[in-house]
Amino acid sequence: FGSSLLQLTSMRLWLLALAHAQAAPAAPPTIAEMVQQIRDGKQENNFFSGEGILVGKPKSEAAQVVGCLLDKGEAVTEGAWTFLNDLKVDMSACCLKGNSESCIAKLQPAYQLLVDSTGAELQTQKQNLARLFTIVTKYARDLAREHKVKLTAWGKKLSLYCKEQACGFESVTRSRVQSFSSAEL
Repeated sequence: FGSSLLQLTSMRLWLLALAHAQAAPAAPPTIAEMVQQIRDGKQENNFFSGEGILVGKPKSEAAQVVGCLLDKGEAVTEGAWTFLNDLKVDMSACCLKGNSESCIAKLQPAYQLLVDSTGAELQTQKQNLARLFTIVTKYARDLAREHKVKLTAWGKKLSLYCKEQACGFESVTRSRVQSFSSAEL
């Protein structure tokens, strides 16, 4: 009975993975194209302004974008190399609100790192994700400052971590960000 249940569970997981792989369209090569595909309904609109990142509910589109961007930084700390295509869609969705053109221009280098990571060796993926973390959190930090967006302690840590220099991937982990301390906090 146990081995039959195990086989059935394995088959279900395989079928779910197959269905997901077939359902998710290939990611385009630029963030501008991805944003357009989301707008056209060809990709999922996964805009999410984060949880536990902003103080209270976002009061502006800029605040929503800051939360969205820092949520993607948080995803990097949780092993984003296992869902690179999803991260392309999710990060691109951050550009659906606020100044879309500026967002696309600021995040194209980060999106390109995801494109370059697809099919690359794990070490390259991790290095690229550390660079992406630095780009995304800098843009979020700049927007938060410009629009006076209030961040929680966790949001501040995400936004300030790697502020002075790009981090190596070994330092972009949830536990390292959580233990981060700065006079700016």
